[in-house]
Parts: sequence; C-alpha cells; structure tokens
Amino acid sequence: IGSPDDLVARLDFDYEHKEPWYAGQHFYLTFPGLSIWQSHPFTPSSLPRLDTRLQHHTYLIRVRKGQTAELASLANSGATISTIMTGPYGRPYPSFGFQNVLTVAGGTGVTFALPIVLEGLRQQPKPRYALDFVWILRKAQDLHWLKEEMFALKSALGEHQNLRIKLFVTRETQSSVVQITEKALEKGTAESFSSTGSELKDLLQEEERFSVAFLGDQHPSTADVFDDFVERARNVGGAMEVLGSGPESMSSDLRSEISRMKDRESTDFYWDSR
Repeated sequence: IGSPDDLVARLDFDYEHKEPWYAGQHFYLTFPGLSIWQSHPFTPSSLPRLDTRLQHHTYLIRVRKGQTAELASLANSGATISTIMTGPYGRPYPSFGFQNVLTVAGGTGVTFALPIVLEGLRQQPKPRYALDFVWILRKAQDLHWLKEEMFALKSALGEHQNLRIKLFVTRETQSSVVQITEKALEKGTAESFSSTGSELKDLLQEEERFSVAFLGDQHPSTADVFDDFVERARNVGGAMEVLGSGPESMSSDLRSEISRMKDRESTDFYWDSR
C-alpha cells in the first residue's frame, strides 16, 4: 500500500486464542517460508473482541529491504504465507483506571496508538475525560493503510464527545492532495481507482473534533499538540497519560514538554520506539 518510496504491507489473519491480548501489547512474527531464523516484533492495530476466541489480527509492516520486500512482493501477488506467532508481550494500555489520555502516532506507530484509543472508548462508554488521537503521516494516501478502521473511529465522534482526532500530513499541501483526488475521480475508468479517490476525500472531510492539517514538508509543533491536550485535561480534572509510537525524535519532544510541567508527577508517559 502506498507509493514506491513509502510502501507498507498489510498482514491480516484470524487466530483462535485461549485468552485475548490487550491494547498496546505486541507479538513476535516468524515467516518460515522466508526464514525460520528471523523473528520480528509487531504490534497489532486490531483490538480483540470480548465475545469470541477467534480473533482478527492486522499488522502494518514498513517495506524496506530483505524480508519485508519479499513480504510486499507476496502481498502484491495476493498470495498467503504461513506465520508463526509468539506472545503477547508488554504491558497493556491505557493504564487501569486511566483518566485523560493523549496518543501520538508517527507513521506505522499508529498500530500502537489506535487500539489504545479504541480500548479507551470501550472502557468508558460515557466519559468526561479527554481522549485525543494524533496521527502524523507523510502523505494523505497513508490513511488507506487502515481505511476501514479510520472510518469507524471517525464515526465514533458522534457518540463519544470526549474523543478528538487530529491528523497531520507532513509532505503534502492541501491543494496538491485535492488535485490528486480530483484527477482520480475524473479519470475513473478503473472503478477501484475512482473509489479510492472518493474514499480518501471522505476520510479527509473535516468535522467537529476532527481536523486535518497539511504541512507541506514541515512537522507539527509537539508543544502545541501537547499544550492543547493539557488544557483540555485540566478543564475536566484528573491524571494524564501520554502514550505514543514512532520516531525517537517525537518521543524526545514530548518528554521535553512534560518536563516543563509543574505538576508533571501527575502525568505518565510511555513511548513505543520503532
């Protein structure tokens, strides 16, 4: 999924668990058809259901060289591959009895952040605490990695008044994305191509508590994102938990913001590096 310089392979499968995993945990995956000796940690972007042992797993794998390139080639051909899974590992998030939660994802770090937000919505059906989801992605088309999941999260805004979603597109301007989308809709000789452009347009449509910022080769201000969340959290009261995954530079920026707080002891922080 994506352009040649920004490819991500999506892996989906079902597996029957004795006990489900929790949001924030990860598994080690081995693909014996490629190499029995290599095992890599991956965080499922899917949240387990509570009413069945058969669980659906979704993983996003950044395509580089070696094994990930082989996986991408298999994905393009529509082939299946045997997978050995061990785990889960790591502690669950959000923390038990959580209150205000900010999740920040950079790129494929969304696989860590998204299920935490979904779990937050599940645990607090009528909450008053702030729940913010921030996804920083290179291009708007990266939303197609988790297209159905993002539509579902966006639809939850109506029921969950505490939820807020912010998307930052760092390598495109709004006008360039509009042009690409319109060309896709105009050409439309291929039904799937036209459908993709229409879906992207719908995903990018702003509404109350859902915003999209196109930064054109810039990065968002971590301070602004953090301060906005802190202001909201302080208005309702309660402890704060800041969770995220992505480049280490984003983690450093958030740590710096937390260190400036006078009441930083009431803020928990965890970063899933990748």
